[in-house]
Amino acid sequence: MAKSLKDALLKAGLHGTKNANERQHVKGRPANKSEVHQRARTFCEVCERDLPDVERYQHPSFDKDWICIACADRNMIDDKFRRSHQSEMADKSMFKRFYGATRPAVDFKGPRGTDDKSGQKRR
Repeated sequence: MAKSLKDALLKAGLHGTKNANERQHVKGRPANKSEVHQRARTFCEVCERDLPDVERYQHPSFDKDWICIACADRNMIDDKFRRSHQSEMADKSMFKRFYGATRPAVDFKGPRGTDDKSGQKRR
């Protein structure tokens, strides 16, 4: 038996139409230097938590894109499938994978405001 109505609906195959990563961009005042870190995505689509080490992965047999380090290690997703270098952990040079080798930061050359291999603007 499902623990909640949400779990029962997810088990039945119904999914929400709104994703936590799909947010409306709000025009406002320019961000202060201390608020720039809030532009990085922090929602892990696998464990559904906000974490500082979420990166974008494109694995051929995995349907989620934004995954934290723990979920990527748990699901044995190699770091060669990582497509972004945008997390708070990566900015501080503290990004370390425990499954396989970690790709160096020089592999991700691009402006801070885009997802490196896709060219998509981040919010």
